[in-house]
Amino acid sequence: MDAFLRSADSAALRVLIVEDDVSLGRLIERALGPSTQAITVVRRGKAALEALDSSSFDAIAADICLPDMSGLEVIARARALSPYCGIVAITGFVDVEVAVRSMKAGADDFLGKPFDADILWHVLQKSVANRTRQVEAEQATAYRQLAYTDALTGCPNRRFIDEFIVEAVEVAKCGGTPLTAAFLDLDNFKLLNDFVGHEAGDRVLTRVAEELGAHIAPPAAFARFGGDEFVVVFPGMDELDARLMLGNARDAIGRIEVVDGTLARLPTRISCGVAAYRGYETPRALIANAEDQMYLERSASPVLMTAAYGREVLSASSEVPN
Repeated sequence: MDAFLRSADSAALRVLIVEDDVSLGRLIERALGPSTQAITVVRRGKAALEALDSSSFDAIAADICLPDMSGLEVIARARALSPYCGIVAITGFVDVEVAVRSMKAGADDFLGKPFDADILWHVLQKSVANRTRQVEAEQATAYRQLAYTDALTGCPNRRFIDEFIVEAVEVAKCGGTPLTAAFLDLDNFKLLNDFVGHEAGDRVLTRVAEELGAHIAPPAAFARFGGDEFVVVFPGMDELDARLMLGNARDAIGRIEVVDGTLARLPTRISCGVAAYRGYETPRALIANAEDQMYLERSASPVLMTAAYGREVLSASSEVPN
């Protein structure tokens, strides 16, 4: 791809001309000579495919009517082999149907015969420039996706939710609309890791993220905030509606079970704190309020939680035959 971008920025584009008319092919080659000497001219579709298999090109001009096969087939194969190459279809029958078929095959533009070689060069350069912009846009999208994705679970990460809640708070503040945030933390996650190992613990985190993705519906959004913590933001939703959506997610997460080496089945428990925006909190303060509520929920019966977890482990262990 980098080689393509360097070539696209230079005057010496590597050009493949697929034209069965010998005279026209030679005319095009001579006319483009002052602009680039990296020109390959072939008369048949099979020869074009062989050239594409053995060499790389920045721009291709292909007649759609060839003696041995359809030029549209050549264009489609060229697009598959060279997705970032500029392709121009050449045709003696210019109409809407031909144009549509050319574009569907993978051409960026089309040119009707007869044409001036200078026009062909201009169209080729334009198609390459358009492909270059497409490559850059795709790269930017890919980099952005990586920047906002948690590497372990594949769900949005803290950077994403930090930016998301800033915008959500601004909208709620200016529009007077409701906004709710939730802070989720897996209970006894260290104990679970001790029982089943960190790899299994990572799988639990991934499952939790999957369940949140299945139950947290837009405009709400969630992210892994760090470790075994997740944050959910509910734009336009009051605390009651947010709790209803969270309830479904928590029920699904509660059904996630892990089996350790003794075949003990360990449930996944999650504590959750919810805080409604009151019109003056900063984004970070709103998350902190939700986190405080989570600790309040967890502290309500810490002994019972630990005892219940232990009983389940012991009960499951006692069922294992000697």
